[in-house]
Amino acid sequence: MEHMRQCKKWYTHTCQRYMATAGFFVWYFVLFGIVGTAQAVEVLQNPLKFDRLDQLVAAVLQIVVMVSLPIISLIIVYSGFLFLTAQGNPKKLEGARDNIMYALIGAILVLGAWALAELLANTIEQLR
Repeated sequence: MEHMRQCKKWYTHTCQRYMATAGFFVWYFVLFGIVGTAQAVEVLQNPLKFDRLDQLVAAVLQIVVMVSLPIISLIIVYSGFLFLTAQGNPKKLEGARDNIMYALIGAILVLGAWALAELLANTIEQLR
């Protein structure tokens, strides 16, 4: 029983010490952080090279197109390989046909999104 009381006393003392230390650092950063901020105010720099949202969206869409088109091309080549290895098996032919169809749908969606974004950007630019 005495051992339990000693453990509890040690635990309580350790927790109080850590809480006091944490409290000190919190107050230190609050007080000196505010004073430090008041002395030297820095203007946040824009880490991006884009000043407007439409420029950022156009750049993201361009990256998506640049990454997805080679992938779509590889999927189409793979689907052609599936056609060749199907050897008349209707189930394998259907799978290869589905692969090509989904790859073409993906290409249409990616290129359509890029074309629509370009069209909207050019229209907005002309209206300015």
